[in-house]
Amino acid sequence: MKKLLLGVLALSASIALTGCSQSKLVIDGDVLLRVWDDTPTKVKVPKKIKTIADEAFYMYHNLEEVIIPGNVETIGKGAFCGCDNLETVTLSEGLVTIGRKAFASCESLYEITIPSTVTSIGSECFFGCTWLRYVDIKGNIASIGSETFDHTALTNIVLPKTLNTIESSAFDGCDNLSNIYFAGTEESWNDVYISEYNNDAIKNAKVSFYSATQPSKDGNYWHYDKDGKAQSW
Repeated sequence: MKKLLLGVLALSASIALTGCSQSKLVIDGDVLLRVWDDTPTKVKVPKKIKTIADEAFYMYHNLEEVIIPGNVETIGKGAFCGCDNLETVTLSEGLVTIGRKAFASCESLYEITIPSTVTSIGSECFFGCTWLRYVDIKGNIASIGSETFDHTALTNIVLPKTLNTIESSAFDGCDNLSNIYFAGTEESWNDVYISEYNNDAIKNAKVSFYSATQPSKDGNYWHYDKDGKAQSW
């Protein structure tokens, strides 16, 4: 216990925190366990951390911004679940796994980019993110699990060319979904298995296929604009 407390005190000075008088992160080795005492409005995770534990920031209502550097490989189940004032999440290359319900019910989150190093996004990850409009999945994921984007406000989403499965209710309640920007070809998209159960939103959206330069042939194509956002040609 003494060793853990000393570790917490030693690290507290190196943690970038704003909007609070005194805040600490409880750390065990390279695992961020939870926030201790007052809740910061902004957290920059220390560079020694590799894992953010399950429910580490569960229902911390004051949290508005979190910066997760590339040393973090795993975000645990429900790590930021219920952080209803969380507006900005910065994920970095190096992240591999995002756990089930990691960002569920983050009702102020407007957009998020998933780094290319991510290979797994847990089911219900963004369930109930009622303000979420734009998602760019650059990661090499094969599957989008059940209820991952259930009842979000998605209008535009970028899906990776490695995708082969969309599970039941992954996009249930996404009534505003207009554009799917698929990083692969039309042939690859036609091979993606989409569950028949509660996925009408994604089936009815416009699907475009990536082209770095403006195509000369007819069809639906997209590219990244100067701000790094997906848009149609």
